[in-house]
Formats: sequence, structure tokens, C-alpha cells
Amino acid sequence: MRDPRYAATQFFQRLLAVPSWTEMPLWQAAQTVQRSAFPLAYAKWEQEAADILAAVGPGAGPVVVAAAAACAPGEVVPGVPAGTGCTEDDPTTTGCVTPTTLRALTLAASTFGGLRDGPLLRSAGCQAGRAANPTSDHPLGKGCDLFPGDAGRFASGSALTSGWRVAE
Repeated sequence: MRDPRYAATQFFQRLLAVPSWTEMPLWQAAQTVQRSAFPLAYAKWEQEAADILAAVGPGAGPVVVAAAAACAPGEVVPGVPAGTGCTEDDPTTTGCVTPTTLRALTLAASTFGGLRDGPLLRSAGCQAGRAANPTSDHPLGKGCDLFPGDAGRFASGSALTSGWRVAE
């Protein structure tokens, strides 16, 4: 997702719905919302984030809001208006994705040597129903999963190394 305002809003709205999230470790609260294949991926950034917040102090709120306001939805795909929805063919399924998601997939494919059976990514999937997660962006064509190994399985060995290379 390349629209910071939308992504942050969606994340925080869903976080606030998690019971007792303030009592969880940060990685666990984030994992409850994100449902990442790599639940501890963000844990290594917790201290750096805390240091940044401490450095800017309590007055940082308006600065962050002002920076986010400069990013308009749809800017990732030049010439495509915001809110166009799921209109593009999903290259990973028989469904559809948004123009911004298609742009992200195209960049991922060129950066990582393809979305399937490439040197870093073994499979990918975007548009799909998520019965266990009714708030998922996948049915809307706004979410994709990229797998360094077999889809739906935790990576290990060289696939885990590839996953970290993609994530970083």
C-alpha cells in the first residue's frame, strides 16, 4: 500500500478494535492487525521507532499530520484518479486489483525477478476472500501476499533468507 493516510487509518482503526492491545508487546499487537507470515518482522524496529518519537517529543503530532496530508490517494499511479477500485486484472489470480496494487505488483516483479518461481519469490496471491478476516483488503483488490517459499507455510532455510531480503 502506497497511500500512507489510508494505510495508517486502516491499521489504527483495526488496532483499536483489538481487546487489550495496549497490554501486548508491540509486535504482537501489530501481528494481530497485520497477520504477517513473519510476525516478528517489525520487532527489530521497535527501539528505533521509540528513539525517534522520544527525539521529536510530544509536539510531533501536527508535524506528522501535515506530512501525511501532502500525500493524496492515487498519487502512486500517475493519471489514475483516487477511488477507482478493483478495475485491473490480478496477475496472481482470476480476480481484480486496484491500479495502485497492480503498480506495486509490477514493481515487485521487476525488482525481485518475478512473482512466481523467481530467485526471491516463489508465489504470490492478491484478490481473494478472507472468511476468517472480514476486514481484509484482499477481497477489495488492495492486498497481496508475496511468499519466498510455499504459499501459506512459514519459510525456513534459503526461503527464509529470501523473505528477509524482500522485506528489507
